[in-house]
Amino acid sequence: MTIRPVPALALLALLAACKPDPSIVHRKAGDDLLSLSNFKGAAEEYEKSLALDPAQVKVWEKLAFCRVKTNENDKAAEALVKTVPLMPDDKAKAEVYRNAAGVFLQTPERPKAERYLVEAVRLDPKDEASITWLGEIASQAGGARSQWERGVPEHLEKAIGHYNRLIELRPDGAAAHTNRRIVLVKYLTQIGEQRQLEQRVMKRTRDPQAIADGRARLAALDAKAKELQKLLDESNEKLTKKKAK
Repeated sequence: MTIRPVPALALLALLAACKPDPSIVHRKAGDDLLSLSNFKGAAEEYEKSLALDPAQVKVWEKLAFCRVKTNENDKAAEALVKTVPLMPDDKAKAEVYRNAAGVFLQTPERPKAERYLVEAVRLDPKDEASITWLGEIASQAGGARSQWERGVPEHLEKAIGHYNRLIELRPDGAAAHTNRRIVLVKYLTQIGEQRQLEQRVMKRTRDPQAIADGRARLAALDAKAKELQKLLDESNEKLTKKKAK
């Protein structure tokens, strides 16, 4: 019986077929380290696996988990967002952004969730949970959740916008009206303080132009207060009717 030698090219192909996929090797190494709660080591292995094969959604999610465990929330959110292009539709993509936001929502870094929530709402305009969180973040930044903080109109405006959107989606919902009322009261208080300041400044000057400018600012403040009061009356009426039922 004659044994024919295997051609060199065929032998190389055979050896290549037997060689394990490096991305799988690193992935399994990461899984082993994760099972031992070695989150830093697992993250390093997962990153090596993803560098070779980035289309591994579950591995990106495991990497994000490890980053949370090592208190690297920014990297955790970034890892999750890497899966967005791999998602089949806008609904699934919005869910990824919600999960990325969730990395920060229960931490002192809550404001960092805003950028991800905005993307979630862009993809899913009826995402009430994300809009509610956006309202809460803006409300806190505007000082509406504190009796002692000074109101910040820019953020209060954003909060009102988010709550208005929720009211459009759910006109009979009490939560959005309640939260909007808190923001409106803070904003009206801020305008009242600003109005008093303008009046004091005007009393201390005899410059006709300064007085005219002050009157113009007072008129703008009064117009804004009227606009906000209308919204406040609307929310108070809605909440009174809800309570009476």
